[in-house]
Amino acid sequence: MAFYCLTCHRTFKNRVDDMKERRCIFCSSPRIAPMKAYEIESIEKMSPETLRKVRTSYHLLRMYENNALLVLAAHGIGPESASRILEVPIKNENELLERILANEVEFAKNRRFWS
Repeated sequence: MAFYCLTCHRTFKNRVDDMKERRCIFCSSPRIAPMKAYEIESIEKMSPETLRKVRTSYHLLRMYENNALLVLAAHGIGPESASRILEVPIKNENELLERILANEVEFAKNRRFWS
């Protein structure tokens, strides 16, 4: 997964399992936002929509910690879908994984109609 630091504006890639500290590897700031690897752009090239997604991802990580990383790492789930998944109380990790899988299946079903 890729991460964007809101403090030093640098990006880095790391495994979700290795992100126990959830800090920037360059400046040690806790203000990092998880992103998909293909979404990485420099701050100068970021559109307002991308910046909004980065901020939403950052807030999800602050509120839901590792659960947010799991949801955002899933295929076809962005910050908006992740916030819908995470806003409903979760009893255990299996329930969270079931919700993630259901959203991935829904994404796969609907993707062919997008273009």
